[in-house]
Amino acid sequence: MAKSDLSLLVEKTYKEMLQYRTEYEALSSSLALARENLRLRELAFKEGLATSVDVVDAQMFLTGAKTKRLNAIYNYVQKISQLAVLSGKSELFFG
Repeated sequence: MAKSDLSLLVEKTYKEMLQYRTEYEALSSSLALARENLRLRELAFKEGLATSVDVVDAQMFLTGAKTKRLNAIYNYVQKISQLAVLSGKSELFFG
């Protein structure tokens, strides 16, 4: 029973790890889009075609994209460490 429960926990943790890795990779395009949006808003502001609010909104969008991506990689690393502990090989991660 305990062996089955442990096996299920390892499988669940592994799937979550893969999900966070996929999320991190997917957020790369959002981050690139946010950077380009900010660049364009700053150019438009310099030319008088956008307001400072537009620039601040673009900065906030970029910060949000960075935060989401950092959260995804944090969760990914956390799941890797959990897998290391569950496998009894925590020195592979923490060593």
